[in-house]
Amino acid sequence: MIEDKWVYNPVERPLPVVRDEHGEIKDRTVKQHFQKINEELDELKDAVLACSKSLGDLLDSGDEEGAEWIAEEAADAITAITTLCEALGIDAEARDEAQRRVNEKNRSRNRL
Repeated sequence: MIEDKWVYNPVERPLPVVRDEHGEIKDRTVKQHFQKINEELDELKDAVLACSKSLGDLLDSGDEEGAEWIAEEAADAITAITTLCEALGIDAEARDEAQRRVNEKNRSRNRL
């Protein structure tokens, strides 16, 4: 049996933001949620591009600080998407189930 290194075992689930410096998240429009997601994705892109020219560069360089920065920016983007889902009424259980289905689909297509 081949061990699957991509078995998802969450240690820390992304939590939706409920308020920020502008007030309650529930008062945001969908457009504002997408603007926040785009802002976080842009910060992730900046971190990746600042730390590496290719995907292998970061791994080869052993740049732990850069990897931590990228991971944090990715987590911020994931949190912004999680916040939108929650605002749309898609709770943690539904998000987990959707992720399970996507993982299974990718596993069945030999993408994992």
